[in-house]
Amino acid sequence: MTVADNQVILGFDFLSKHKCSLDLEKEILRVGNKSIKCNSESAEQSFCRIRVAEKVFVSGESEIAIKSFVEGDSFDDCLVLIEPVSPSMSEPGLLMARTIAKSKYGFVPLRLINISKQPQVLQKNTHSAVCEPVSSIYSSEGEYGEIHKICVEKVLNVELPEYMEPILKSCDGLSNEQMIRIKQLLAKHLNVFAKSKTDLGRTDLITHKINTGNQHL
Repeated sequence: MTVADNQVILGFDFLSKHKCSLDLEKEILRVGNKSIKCNSESAEQSFCRIRVAEKVFVSGESEIAIKSFVEGDSFDDCLVLIEPVSPSMSEPGLLMARTIAKSKYGFVPLRLINISKQPQVLQKNTHSAVCEPVSSIYSSEGEYGEIHKICVEKVLNVELPEYMEPILKSCDGLSNEQMIRIKQLLAKHLNVFAKSKTDLGRTDLITHKINTGNQHL
């Protein structure tokens, strides 16, 4: 959820300790005698699907970390916020944690817990979660103790004009995420690039003088 313009994860221990209540209809979080306006996460946020890499057996009353892969455009060597598709998996008693992990070569770990006494099976390629890149993680001391805040960065692709193609071609070898970041940076500073050889532009940052002697122009 978004609280005071920050996306945060509030654990059950925090909510219980401070006797919090959440009004989903009015999108208000009540902490003690204070009410804080919340917003649900934007539907426009870009997610990547996560699937189980291989068939997994989870023993009864146990917790494990399993290997999974990110579908489509992966975010290599960066932190991602992993959200389970559903808190409970298709198998009864099998739960998945909402976690932050580092992706590597398109793979991320998933944390599973089997709260039942019976062993459970998770089939290969099961669509189990989604993920999105995390720009930064920081802590903030508040009135009710330490709250860990998570800033989730939207990774949006942009279209550049044709005259920027030579610059993009020189960026071969970059990952998909790096290429998107390059496009975003170029789009932000388009005004500093010439559209053609005749697009010289003007500046008032420096003055040039031409010595013409006795001749006047």
